[in-house]
Amino acid sequence: NNSADNVAQYGYPYAIDSMAGSDGNDVVTNIEGGTIQSNYSPLGVRPNSADKKVVANITGGNIKGRIDFQMLSSTPVFGELNISGGSFDKYGIKNYVLLVFGAGEGTDASGMKANITGGTFNAGFSFSTALPIGSNFNKKFISGGEFSFDPSEYLADGYFATQKDGKYVVYKAVAAIGETMYKSIEDAIEAVGTSATITVLCDAEMAAKTIAAGKEI
Repeated sequence: NNSADNVAQYGYPYAIDSMAGSDGNDVVTNIEGGTIQSNYSPLGVRPNSADKKVVANITGGNIKGRIDFQMLSSTPVFGELNISGGSFDKYGIKNYVLLVFGAGEGTDASGMKANITGGTFNAGFSFSTALPIGSNFNKKFISGGEFSFDPSEYLADGYFATQKDGKYVVYKAVAAIGETMYKSIEDAIEAVGTSATITVLCDAEMAAKTIAAGKEI
């Protein structure tokens, strides 16, 4: 667990390396604050067991360098990378902040689960071609956060990214006009020129709103 202290590793390989040991317990790393930094990788989440989970939960802090989410076996293992907060910056030898890799496209990666619901990501992601993750790994794992790059290829169903103040911000799609999605029914109404059909995509509430004269919805 890391809540306030700083952890730095200037060589190889990891500032924090999370793997299952021989004690029979799951391994859970919780990062809530502080700065974790490495020229190689500040955090390795590397599941290596079929009966013990390796889990990392990041809710805050500054992660400087790439996170390695690595399947260490050609047989099924269980690992989770859950990010709901914090900031992520490139540092050291790589220009991205998350690397996903495994033991080949034909391996079963269904036990490897990434979930990003928040956080600020100031560099991109990478998937290894030399050591690819199994093809059944779910790459649609983003449902929130701010990104310096367009994260659309990683968005979970029902979410979209829009540019705001130089970053891409991810929202749940509540309404749509054609192929354009909006985070609220109010936003969709505001976007209507003279006439449009608004499709409500999920259960949603809105305050009473006066629709300007001349708009047909």
